[in-house]
Amino acid sequence: MSVYFAITDGLGRTTLRLQLVDADGGYVDATKDDVEDPHRVFLAKIEVEFVSPLMVFEGAIGIAATIPRAGLYHCELWANDVPLMSRRISAVRADNKRESNP
Repeated sequence: MSVYFAITDGLGRTTLRLQLVDADGGYVDATKDDVEDPHRVFLAKIEVEFVSPLMVFEGAIGIAATIPRAGLYHCELWANDVPLMSRRISAVRADNKRESNP
């Protein structure tokens, strides 16, 4: 899965964090990236220097993670300690069996 984002209205050095978390696990603090959280499936972070609030930073991150089980997950983007967005993702189990057509 890939995530594209465009951010503006920042100023100064900013840590952007993208994380995928299990919705059943409750709140996962993105600022605690040094602590393993069993509900966090994926975490990526990057440091960005916003030289002006008019600057637009665009990025795309490929998420190569194994989803542990079917269910609801949240894909979250944070700037330092501020959540910028959260999108719900529904993971379903894909069976390898194919139905035969008569």
